[in-house]
Amino acid sequence: MALSLVNLRDPEARTQHRDLGAIAANQTIGGLPIINRTKNLLSPFAEIVKTPNLTENSGQLAGYSIEIEDDTAPHGFRHLGNVSDRYLLLTNREVTDLAYEVAQSSGLPWAPGRAFWDGGRYAVVVDFGEEVSQDVSTAGDGSDRVGLSLVFRTSYDTSWRFEAALMGRRFLCDNGLLSGELFGRVSFK
Repeated sequence: MALSLVNLRDPEARTQHRDLGAIAANQTIGGLPIINRTKNLLSPFAEIVKTPNLTENSGQLAGYSIEIEDDTAPHGFRHLGNVSDRYLLLTNREVTDLAYEVAQSSGLPWAPGRAFWDGGRYAVVVDFGEEVSQDVSTAGDGSDRVGLSLVFRTSYDTSWRFEAALMGRRFLCDNGLLSGELFGRVSFK
């Protein structure tokens, strides 16, 4: 599979990415390195509880309250946010399993990349092997390769929609490259 060349050294080129590759994982669960930004390293795979919110006078469903098991919280659960009754709520485990299922179905060699978790938002990256990468070095000597990754993200507090996107991954520095122009993404709400 041939990739079109992208000049990564062009200072005028539009880039839209955050350098999660430079942040070291501080937790590993089931072989998945996780950048965990919670104060007490709360597992992104802890159980959540989805409780109906009913209007006070009519008793009609107004949405759901989302809580996560947290042993350090006074009542054993921490409130993460409220979602509408139409919000597509997937657990972080379901999102991870879906990412792995898509990668497996691609038929390409892949491996778990890393995950990001801040207590409300979650992203998981699946990296494809060098077999589907291309050299972008100016010398053409294979010293600077760009490959493909998939990123899936969601949130328990509606700050992120459930989304899947294809992205580039630069092997030299392990940076991810998201681009609305070069790579498509699919969002659900």
